[in-house]
Amino acid sequence: MKENTTSTSIFKVFPILFILIILASFGGVPYAKDLLTKLPADAVGYIPPDSMLGMLFVIQLSVVTVLGLILSEKVSLGAPVLEAIVTGKTHISWSSMLLSSGIIGFMLGSLLLVSDYVFYRVGSPLSFFTTELPPWYKGLVGSFFGGIGEELIYRLFFMTLLVWIINLGIRNKGKTPKAWTVWAAMIIAAILFSLAHLPIASSLSEVTMIVATRGILLNGIAGIGFGYLYWKKGLLFVMIAHFTADITLHVIAVLLFG
Repeated sequence: MKENTTSTSIFKVFPILFILIILASFGGVPYAKDLLTKLPADAVGYIPPDSMLGMLFVIQLSVVTVLGLILSEKVSLGAPVLEAIVTGKTHISWSSMLLSSGIIGFMLGSLLLVSDYVFYRVGSPLSFFTTELPPWYKGLVGSFFGGIGEELIYRLFFMTLLVWIINLGIRNKGKTPKAWTVWAAMIIAAILFSLAHLPIASSLSEVTMIVATRGILLNGIAGIGFGYLYWKKGLLFVMIAHFTADITLHVIAVLLFG
């Protein structure tokens, strides 16, 4: 039964995720290149053509997705909704899931925007309100990479990997991890998520204490929020929530304040 479940995750769920990977990879290229062109040339280096950059994203995301699916089956995490779709075992209430995940994503995105405004008011040189962001339509397509790509990397892969490693360390032979194990992995993954955003911040502004605090706090809040949703609701739910949060930040906020 365990081998069959693993086979279902990889060979039936992965093709669905691969379609999303292509959408995220090539959707994220215009937004990424727009940000890169605003940085100093010595901070960027060689920028591949759009097609090559998109393919590099596809390869990277495909590898972490396969590894994440393999590990997630061992610790009762992963993509339960997608598994239910491919197996037909459970009825999915799409309207309820889309509405609830969308509302949560909008609320989280709004919280981050309000928090960022506080940092702006206390003098942070880096903020949504001071930095020239890519236009809303590039933010729209770029949100697919945030919602899909970042969740595959930081939740399906990194967070799941950390839970699996901790499980091995404490010799937990059951598939269901202890709550503190998931929280530890969630926080570590959120820290990695925050640190991954610091290089772009350092290229846009001098990394002062307030800039570093802003980046770690805002991305940490997002990382823990998305990690909790991944744990409790699964990959597809958190992808939709993350996408909606990014739409709030990179489309709605740009249209209102850009």
